[in-house]
Amino acid sequence: MTLTSYDKALLRTPVGSLLLAGQPPREEPIFEEALYLSSPELWSEYKKRDALTGKKRDKLTLSLHKYWLRGCTRATPYATFAGSTLVDMEGKPTSLVLDAPGAHRRSVRLDMNYVAQLVHVLTEDPATRGQLRFLTNNSLYTVGDTYRYVEYTIANNVRKYQLTSIERTPYLNALLEAGRHGRRLEELRVVLMETEQVTAEEADGFLLQLCEAQLLLSELEPCVTGEEPIDRLIGQLSALLEPPAVLSDLRHIRDLTRLPQHSVESYVAIDEALRRIDLPGGVPRNTLQTDLYLSAAGRTLDKTLVEALLAQASDLMYLSRRHQNADLNDFKNAFVQRWEEAEVPLSIALDGDVGVGYAGVGDELAGENEWLDGLPHPGGDAGSLSNDFIQQFVLDKYHDFLRHGRTGIFLEEQELKALADKVSGHRFPGQLFLMGSLLSADGVLDKDHFLFDLSSFGGPGAANLFGRFTHGDPDLCRFTQAILREEEEQQSDILYAEVAHLPQARIGNVILRPVLRRFEIPYVGASGAAGQIPVDDLLISVRQGQVVLRSKTHGKRVLPRLTSAHNYSHNSLPVYKFLCDLQLQDLAMPNIWDWGAVAPAPFLPRVTYKNIILRKARWIVEERAVRDIAEFRRQWNVPGRVVYAEADNELLIDFDTAAGVALFTHYLQRHKRIMLEEFLFTEENCVVRDGEGRAFTNELIIPVRLEGSPASGAGARGGAADVRDGGAPEPAAVQRKFIPGSEWLYYKIYCGRKTGETLLKKLLLPFVRQEGLFEHFFFIRYKDDFSHLRIRFYNSDPRRHERLREALTPLLHPFIESGLVDKVVLDTYTRELERYGDYRMADVERMFGNDSRAVLGLIDLFEGAEGEKYRLLFALRGTDALLDDFHFTLGEKRSLFQGLQKGFFQEFGGQLRLQQTLNEKYRNHQKWLFSHMDPALDDQNEIREGTDLLTVRSRMNAPIITRIGGGAAFVQSLIHMYLNRLFIAQPRKHELVVYHFLEKYYASQLAITAARLPAG
Repeated sequence: MTLTSYDKALLRTPVGSLLLAGQPPREEPIFEEALYLSSPELWSEYKKRDALTGKKRDKLTLSLHKYWLRGCTRATPYATFAGSTLVDMEGKPTSLVLDAPGAHRRSVRLDMNYVAQLVHVLTEDPATRGQLRFLTNNSLYTVGDTYRYVEYTIANNVRKYQLTSIERTPYLNALLEAGRHGRRLEELRVVLMETEQVTAEEADGFLLQLCEAQLLLSELEPCVTGEEPIDRLIGQLSALLEPPAVLSDLRHIRDLTRLPQHSVESYVAIDEALRRIDLPGGVPRNTLQTDLYLSAAGRTLDKTLVEALLAQASDLMYLSRRHQNADLNDFKNAFVQRWEEAEVPLSIALDGDVGVGYAGVGDELAGENEWLDGLPHPGGDAGSLSNDFIQQFVLDKYHDFLRHGRTGIFLEEQELKALADKVSGHRFPGQLFLMGSLLSADGVLDKDHFLFDLSSFGGPGAANLFGRFTHGDPDLCRFTQAILREEEEQQSDILYAEVAHLPQARIGNVILRPVLRRFEIPYVGASGAAGQIPVDDLLISVRQGQVVLRSKTHGKRVLPRLTSAHNYSHNSLPVYKFLCDLQLQDLAMPNIWDWGAVAPAPFLPRVTYKNIILRKARWIVEERAVRDIAEFRRQWNVPGRVVYAEADNELLIDFDTAAGVALFTHYLQRHKRIMLEEFLFTEENCVVRDGEGRAFTNELIIPVRLEGSPASGAGARGGAADVRDGGAPEPAAVQRKFIPGSEWLYYKIYCGRKTGETLLKKLLLPFVRQEGLFEHFFFIRYKDDFSHLRIRFYNSDPRRHERLREALTPLLHPFIESGLVDKVVLDTYTRELERYGDYRMADVERMFGNDSRAVLGLIDLFEGAEGEKYRLLFALRGTDALLDDFHFTLGEKRSLFQGLQKGFFQEFGGQLRLQQTLNEKYRNHQKWLFSHMDPALDDQNEIREGTDLLTVRSRMNAPIITRIGGGAAFVQSLIHMYLNRLFIAQPRKHELVVYHFLEKYYASQLAITAARLPAG
C-alpha cells in the first residue's frame, strides 16, 4: 500500500504569533474583530472593562485570556482567530511565510440561522408568498392510502423533525405531482379547482394549509449547496414582479459583507442594517459567519519531506480496523429477514412504521413528544473493547514501556509490517487525508529532520475537511472538485452523489458548500445541483451482505458522499444518517493508536513512529492529588507548557506564568479531574513564520490517494426484568399453554408503531364493541425483532373462534394489501404464571381486558400534539387510579415511586443532567398537572370523558381485587402493562417520565397535607 499526494495541502494557522501567548491580551484590531465575531456580548464587556471591578473584572480577564491564547496557539479556523490557505508541494525547501494580519482576506456571509428566519418571514408575507414557486416536500413517499413526509417545527432556534402522515386523495395527488416541478400558488389553485369542486377562496385556504404543514415548501428554503445564501435569496427576490421592500436592504447588506477590508466597525454596520429588517423576536444573537483566508509570501512545502511523511504513514496502514457500524449491521440483518434479496424503496425500508427503521430513530419519530425531548436512550454502549490484534499490540508496547522504564513508546518498521497478514483482506478507500502539525527537528527541516504530530488519518474522501472553506476560496474549490472528479472517474458505472440536507439552521454554517459533484441527493430542503437524485428515486437491497443503493431513473448504483466535517452521528434523521453511514460500508480505516484498556491510566507516554507522533504524552489530573503544583509537576515530569484538553477544545497552560497557573487551578477546581497533553510547539521548532520571523503554530490537511489496495467503490435490546410477585408453585390443574384451536385465540399483527395505533383505534376498538364474538380479550404492544400488536381473545367454547376469525380477517386484509401490516401470525399463548401467580391468572386476564378497553377508549380521544400531552396526563391519572383501586395511602404511593423512579433513573444513566432535565419538565408543567390530577376539576378541565373510562375500569376491577388482593410488586406489574398499552413507542422512556413526575407529585401532596395539619 502506497500513499501519494495531490501536490497541494491546506495550511491552517492562528493569526497571533506563539511569541505573544505568554503576554497579556493586547488592543490588537484583529483580536477585537475576532472577539466581536465570536461573542458580541463579551466584546461589549471588553470595551467597558475599565469600569468593571471585583469578580466581574476577574471573570472578564479570565475570558479574555482564554480567547487571547486561542488566537496565538490554535490553528483550527474560528471567526478571525485562525485562517487557512492552500500551499504547494515543490522540489525545494519549505517556505511558509505569512503576510501581516491586515493582508488576510475575510469571507463574510449571513449566519444561516438568520437566513432561515428571514426566509420564514418572507414566505409568511401574503404579497411575497403569492409570487413564489412552491415545491413538493422531497421527503414525501406513499404508504398504502397515505402520504408520509418529514416536517419540522422550530423552538428556540432548534429544528425538531417529525414523521407525518396524511390521507391520499385524487386532488392531493394532483397538487403534489404538479408541485414536483415548482408551481406558484395560483397555478396550484387551478389544478385544485379542476380536480375538485371548490371555490377559489376554499382552494387558497387549502393550499395555505399545505404550506403550513410543509407538504409544499417555498423555493426560498435555505440551500446547503450552490450559491451563497444571500446571493441566492437576492436573485430569487429580484426575479419577482413585485419584490418585497427588504430586497434593497439585502443588497445593501451584501455590499457591506463584500467590503475589501473588515473591522469591528464594518460588522457593527452590518448588524445595524440587519436590525432595520423587522424579524419577529428581533435579530438573533449570531448574525455573521466569517472565515479567514491567509495571505502568504511563502506557501511552499518540501515535496521530498511530504513523500517521506507519506511513506511512513503508509506503514501505519497496518494498524487498521474494519469500520464497524452497529446501526448498519442491524439494518442489514432486519432487511434480509424481512425482504431477503428484494429491492425496496429507500423511504419504505427506513420507515420505522412499515419498514425496519434505522438506528432506532423510527420509534422516536413515531412516539417523540415534549415529554421525552432531550432525554437519553436507556443502556447504551458500555464501551467494551474487542480483543483484536491492535489491542494486543498496544498492550504489548505499553507493558514494554513500563518494564524497561523507557522515555516513550517507539514503533519499529518491522513490527508494523509483521501485521500485514492481519489486514490482507481489508478494503480501504481510494482517497484519504492526513491532518496534523509539522515541526522542525533539531533546528532543521527536511525529509530526514521533521516531526509530524498526527491528529487525524481518515476518509472515505480526501477532501472531507475542505467543504466548509470552498465557498470563500475559489482555488480550494477547484482543487476539491478535481479530487472528487478523480474519485468518480475510477468507477464510471457508479453515481457518486453529495447528500444535501440542513439538519439545523446554524449547522448550515459548517456544511454550506458550492456544488462539488454532478449529482446530489436533496432531503427535506433544497439542492443547488442540476443533477438531483430524489429520495423517492432510490431503491435499496442487500446483496452478499452489502447494502446496495440504486437509482431507478439512471439504472446505476449510487454511492452517497458528504464532503463536510459535519458530525452526523447524533440526532440526525434516519435517511440522512443512513446515507452518510453508507460511505464507510465494508471499508477499513487507519486506527492511528487506540489506548483501549489502559486509557484510564494517570500517565500515558508519547507514541512515535520514525518522524510521526501518533499520540502525545498525556496526564489525567485529579484535584485531590495536587497539594502543591511544583511538587506535582516534579513527581509526574510535567513540562512547563501543556494543553488542557476538553472534547475538541485545547487551551495552552503555561506553568511559568501566573496566568497559566491560574487557568490550571480554575479548571481543576471546576471539574475536579482534567486531562493535560504535551504542547509540542516552541518558538524554535515552528515552521511557519511571518515577515519579521515570528513563529506560528500550524495544522496541515494533506489529501492523499491510496495505491496498491483493493478499490473501495462497490465496497464502498432489552430492559430491566420485571419485578415478580412470587406466586405459589403452579399446580397441574392450571393450564400454562394454549395452542391455536384452544380457548385462547392469539394474534400477532406485525406492523409499525404508528400503524399499530391506527389499528387499535380504527379496527380493534369497533371490533371489540361487537357482541357475541368472545367472552373477554386483552392486547399489548410489543417489539422483538419487529414491532407488533399481541391480541388475545378468550372463548370457553373454542368452536366460537371460527366466527371471530371470519369477522376479523376481512378487516385486516386491506392493511395487508397496502403494506401497512407485514404479516399476521396465530401463535401459542403462554401464561406468565410465575409473574402473576397461578391462583389468580384467570382474574388477572380479566383485569387486562378491563385495562385494554379503557386504553382503547382513551387513545380514541387523543389527536395530534395536544393529544400526546393528554396521553401523558392519563398515564399519570390511570396509574394513580390503579393505586387507589388497591387502597394505597399517599405515603405508600410515594414510597413505591421512590423505588421505581430510582431504578429507571439509573437505567438511563443516572447523570445530573438527566435529573435537571426531568425536574425542569416537571416544573414547567407543575401547575397544569396539579389542576388536572384533581378529580374535582375534571369537568372544568374538560377531561371527564377520559376519567369516566378509568372509573369504569375501577368498577370492573373492584370485585376481582377483593377476591385476589395484591402486593406492591403485583400492582407494579399492572402499572407497567397499562403504560405499555397506552404509549405508542419508547415505553421505558415514558415510564421514566411517569415515575419521576408521580414521585415529585406525591412528595408535594405529602408536604401540602403536612402543612395543613394543626401544630402539636
